[in-house]
Amino acid sequence: PPAQRNRARNGGERALSPRPWVTRWLQRLSLVTGIIVVISASLMVAWGMRRYLRSSPRFAVRTVHVEGNARRTAHQIVSRAGIEVGANIFSVDEEDAARRLTTDPWVEKATVTVDLPNDITIQLTEREARALATIEGVMYLIDAQGELFKRHVEGDPHDLPIVTGIDPD
Repeated sequence: PPAQRNRARNGGERALSPRPWVTRWLQRLSLVTGIIVVISASLMVAWGMRRYLRSSPRFAVRTVHVEGNARRTAHQIVSRAGIEVGANIFSVDEEDAARRLTTDPWVEKATVTVDLPNDITIQLTEREARALATIEGVMYLIDAQGELFKRHVEGDPHDLPIVTGIDPD
């Protein structure tokens, strides 16, 4: 019989050749395993880099420069912005810090900029009182755009023109 002749030619053993579908399956398994290893290694490197950036003293806030302040001290500005010297610079939310600063009635505009590796710059534009307005017996400060921006308190400028006859509505 032919099967016995083939065994005789191959040293008595029948040669086993993998079926084509098994070979394709092993190739795909090898490719998928390689992709999983590369993705896992990339994620571990990214996690390690993030951890280093968030915990390294190299990225601690060392200096906060405040520019454009006249009514508030630099310490008051930094405190209101919620920025702490020594905190990680990547934990500083520039938009949130600027928003906090603009809650001060004297601050018209604020820009907070992170300068890597460890400096922050705060640029302020302060309102300038141009007049006082009396509304129902209460004094308010008016800025250059004609908007009431703050109730007049002791220590605020008082040698300004006074506008009267304004309807509270």
